[in-house]
Parts: sequence; structure tokens; C-alpha cells
Amino acid sequence: MVTPVDGNQPLPGTGDPDTWLPVQERRPLYPFNPDITSISTTASRGRANYNALQTTFKQRLWQGLDFVANYAYGKTLSNNLGYYGSGGVAAEGAYPMNSYDIEANYGPAFFDARHVFSLAGSYDLPFGRERAFGSTWNRAIDAVAGGWAASVAVTAHTGFPFTVIDGSRPSLQASRASERPNRIGSGEVDNPTLERWIDRSAFESAPDGQFGDAGVGILRAPGYWNVDLSISKRLLTMGQQYIVIRGEMFNVLNHPNMGPPDRNIQSTTFGPITGTVGDPRIVQLVAKYYF
Repeated sequence: MVTPVDGNQPLPGTGDPDTWLPVQERRPLYPFNPDITSISTTASRGRANYNALQTTFKQRLWQGLDFVANYAYGKTLSNNLGYYGSGGVAAEGAYPMNSYDIEANYGPAFFDARHVFSLAGSYDLPFGRERAFGSTWNRAIDAVAGGWAASVAVTAHTGFPFTVIDGSRPSLQASRASERPNRIGSGEVDNPTLERWIDRSAFESAPDGQFGDAGVGILRAPGYWNVDLSISKRLLTMGQQYIVIRGEMFNVLNHPNMGPPDRNIQSTTFGPITGTVGDPRIVQLVAKYYF
């Protein structure tokens, strides 16, 4: 029988969960003070490691163009999520399933992505006064055709891990943590769709009184990519003064990035993906006066 947490011990001479005392009476401090219930503690038991190949390609400013591109192929493992949340990721909670075995929570960190790519750059078009072409233009022509610039930011990464859970909580021992089922298959689906992202037949509830053996972060949510774009126009005014009018478009392609699926094997909607992460396209106009 698995050693219970929180002092959850069966009645003497039996390991049958049906004969266990009520959870409050199984707490370690109950004999001393029955009014004490759950106690939260903070301990230095968390650990993590990160290994990666990282590359950077940079173009310094050259004829109005500059950009930097980064790529990382890496892996991050941890035995604890921490208390600061994991928005948009279906991760393990802050508490270990089995408080006596925190290493059972060791697996891919909630932010682990195998491939990560980013690109950011800008380009000043070479047309207009004080640029390569059009330095002799009058103010009227320059106001229409000169002073244009664009910048772009691209981010992309492969899917974050998510943890399959069992809402029936069969161990009768994990008082604050989520519980995981037994894993009897890979759980991955060939050619997954939003309607079926996980193989339900790969999981089953652990026997009463036991913890499931499915690990943390064993499956992956869809990947993510996003493009932001900015287009600006510089208008000369008096002397060295000028106005910059800039249109900023976040998620310019209005691409929906899908979130993790419903991962509770007790849910009637287990497996499909129904939500998104991030915002739809956002457009804003900015004007600045430099003097």
C-alpha cells in the first residue's frame, strides 16, 4: 500500500480505504489538537534544470535595416510549479500529489518548449529628406512619400506540456494537490484534431487508496506563433522638430493560438480543445511630437 500523506493512516490491521478513519482524524496533529486542519509550509525542496543549444543572428544597422533573430533548442525539467501561476498552461499545481515523494512531480516544466524562435527588426525606407533618395524633395512630396518605416516582431514555439489529472481523487490522501491517473498507453493521438487531442483509452483511475503513475507534463498542447507589425510615418515640422505617426498591429494576422485541452479524465469533455491563448488582432494609433 502507498504510504499516505498528511498522516493518512488506515485503521490498525487493514489497508482497505473503506475502513479508514475520516480524513480529519488521520491528520498527524489531530491527537494533540483536533481543531488544526490543513497547514501550509514552505520548504526548499524545489529543483529545476535547463539545457539548450542557443543561437543568435544579428544584423547591425545597415542602410536603415537592423534585426536580431534567436533560436533555442532546449529542455527544462522541474519538480515544482511554484506559486506564481501558469496562465494558459494546464500544468501541475503548486502542491505535489504525494507530499512524501516530491520527486514524483519531476518532469517537463510548465514553460518547457523544445523549439523557440524569435525575430525582431526594423527598416527605414530610403525615401525622403535626410535619406538616400529624395534628399532634395520639397516638403509636400516628402510629406506623402518620405519618412516611412516598418518594424516587425515574430515569436514562435512548440507546444507547452500539460498534465492529465483525475478529478475523482481516488488516493484519499492528496488533500490540496490534484491527482493523476494511471497511464496505460501513450495518450498521444495520430493526426490530432481540436475535437480529439488526447487518447482517453490511455488513462484509468488508480485503485482506491493509491496514487496514479502518470507523470507530470507527459503530453503537449498545440504550438504557438504570433506576428506584430508597426508602420510609421515621420513628418518634418520646424527645424529639427518632427511628428511620428505610427500604426501598431498586434497579432496582425489575427491568428488563433489554441490552448491546452480539457485534461480531467472524469470530465465528459475530456480531450477536445475549446479555448485560445493570447489576444485577437489589436490595432492602435500613436502620435509623438519630437522637439
